[in-house]
Amino acid sequence: MNRIGILLAVVGLGGLDLGAACPTTLNVGFQVARFGSVTTAVWYPTEKDEAPYKYSIKTKGSIALNAAPAHCGVFPMVVFSHGFMGCGTQSVFITEQLARQGFVVAAPDHADAACTSDGPGFRIPPRPQVSFRKPNAWTDQTYVDRRQDIGNVITGMLASPVFGKIVNPGEIAGMGHSLGGYTILGMIGGWPSWKDPRIKSALLLSPYVEPFEAQNTVGKIGVPVMYQGGTLDFGITPKLAGVYDQTPSPKFFAELRKAGHFAWTNLACSKAGNVGNCLSTVPNAALIDQYGVAFFDSTVLREAEPLLIGSGAGLADYRHSVK
Repeated sequence: MNRIGILLAVVGLGGLDLGAACPTTLNVGFQVARFGSVTTAVWYPTEKDEAPYKYSIKTKGSIALNAAPAHCGVFPMVVFSHGFMGCGTQSVFITEQLARQGFVVAAPDHADAACTSDGPGFRIPPRPQVSFRKPNAWTDQTYVDRRQDIGNVITGMLASPVFGKIVNPGEIAGMGHSLGGYTILGMIGGWPSWKDPRIKSALLLSPYVEPFEAQNTVGKIGVPVMYQGGTLDFGITPKLAGVYDQTPSPKFFAELRKAGHFAWTNLACSKAGNVGNCLSTVPNAALIDQYGVAFFDSTVLREAEPLLIGSGAGLADYRHSVK
């Protein structure tokens, strides 16, 4: 982990003594937590050894299961909202790797999840609350349960006796795929009644944005945003360029070559065997992580990231405005 050693370590927020500085390399811990009724996958830095881990039949990673978090510093947190019929472990090449880069990641299973973070089980999700083909009919009551889940997970993580001491409450970001992108965008101003000031930036992965475009609320976004899309993501990405134009700066748009709507899910790694092999053999998976980590480094940790102001190496299209 490149920058663990430079994170605040000796004295944490509020004068909390968290011990010696972090080593330059930490591993990834993984636990399934519950905040109220919400099952939540949590990845975090740990000093314990990793071992191969099977999230599902085709999805494998490397984690220290139920290991104690590293208590050598405070870390930024990313809260992840999955897509419709996904679950908290639907995108482990992103969530696991973020923890490897020094972030705590908390990903709840929403009520519409078809998979589960605490096992290989499958459940039949409910029908969409409102048709995705009728964005004009969506309101701030559409999937408000997801907004409540994300808020409860942030509160629960900060109050947790396990994780509360290692999460910096001033360094929290949101990330969401598809309907999860809708959820996080709603919480940064897309639905003003949803706004959660604890979320300082948002990475939106092929997000469902049409309700906000229809309601003309994109201009109310008040934090840095990165939209990611793909040239084969025909249902969503064509809308992102216009929404990007309406979004206040700082903002970023990264379009992946030959990427469809599920390029941000475990399906991208289904032939790679595990997360490590995926990131070394699937170019789009590596690019998603590289640009996503750079975005969070820049907007949450305030570190200079030349990648973000470059020409978009490896991408089909790249735009940015940091005014």
